[in-house]
Amino acid sequence: MGRELEMEAVRGAIASASAGTPTIVLIEGEGGAGRTALLNTLETSPMLPRRRIRTHRIDLAAMPAVDPVEHAALHLTRYGRFTKIGGRRRLHAAIRRLTPDWIGAIPVWGDILAAVTSTAEALRRRRGSVPAATLPEDIAELQRVARQRAAALLVDDAHLATRAASERLHRLLATAEMGTRLLVIATYRAASPGAPLPDICHAAAALPAERRVTIAMRPLGVGAVQQYLEATLEGPVAASLVDDVLAASYGLPSGMLRRLDSLRGRGALVRGANGWSMDASADVPVEAETEPDLGPLGVDVAETLAFAARLTDEFDTATLARELGRDELWVEDRLAAAARVGVLQLVDGARDIAGDITSIYRFARGSTRAALRRLNRS
Repeated sequence: MGRELEMEAVRGAIASASAGTPTIVLIEGEGGAGRTALLNTLETSPMLPRRRIRTHRIDLAAMPAVDPVEHAALHLTRYGRFTKIGGRRRLHAAIRRLTPDWIGAIPVWGDILAAVTSTAEALRRRRGSVPAATLPEDIAELQRVARQRAAALLVDDAHLATRAASERLHRLLATAEMGTRLLVIATYRAASPGAPLPDICHAAAALPAERRVTIAMRPLGVGAVQQYLEATLEGPVAASLVDDVLAASYGLPSGMLRRLDSLRGRGALVRGANGWSMDASADVPVEAETEPDLGPLGVDVAETLAFAARLTDEFDTATLARELGRDELWVEDRLAAAARVGVLQLVDGARDIAGDITSIYRFARGSTRAALRRLNRS
């Protein structure tokens, strides 16, 4: 619920891959944003019909040492059947070496068949299959299968993929010819402020623009939170309950679940004639959170961010400067430092009420803003 835009972006990538453009979809989200839930929905969705699309799912949190490309080849192709004898290429090479001998033993037609075999071998070399043979056999097998029938590889927690595994995913997609109906959907956890991006991000960034799609899972808004609560509680909900759950979770699905469990456990959920609401006399504290992860930032930046957390989801430098009573350039320097380490995202440039140019930012992680807001209240 509330992920219609994300699902629509994936739908477009599926259509592109099904039309023959090998594509990777990277789905980024912080812990608790619902990345795995989204992948679960996609796996069983009519968007990936098993009768038309071969699909394989890998959860790297459960098996971090697995190479996704090899694992997919073992399940989607006949690659595994040939590994015991050294691979399909070794078998085909042996057959080609033996072919002239046994064809020559056929009376009358032997010479003609031998000539046809030699001609076919010469044409195969001339078409440039020798460079293709330099590809690892599991990659070549996946590409071969995807030229015959669409194939999709779903990888959860791709931030756990090693550099070598990420590079092989890149090679799988980068060397695939147009017309290869191959799709990779990979979720990954957003990096902590100041930390380098996962290897899977660098691998995807090296692909042509038409072969990659990036989706950022933002915290859910009030409408999606209300929709979720009404579906979960099977009835209408009061605005005060929606506000409480949104404030406690900041729109992160995992936080919404925790808050509902807390309210249920304290008996604070009340069902009346107009639907569900909170018992006004109940005092249900928000679960303790760790300190907000602000990366290598100083006190000035941390205090500026703490104040910014009180504003709307997207805020501009001019408004924050007025609220703080600070010079706008001073505030801009602090926000830019936070953006450099990934705590904030620069959304756009705009003009404030006086017509001056200003910058618009938002927190990259909902949990960071939520933790700062709790610190403000305490």
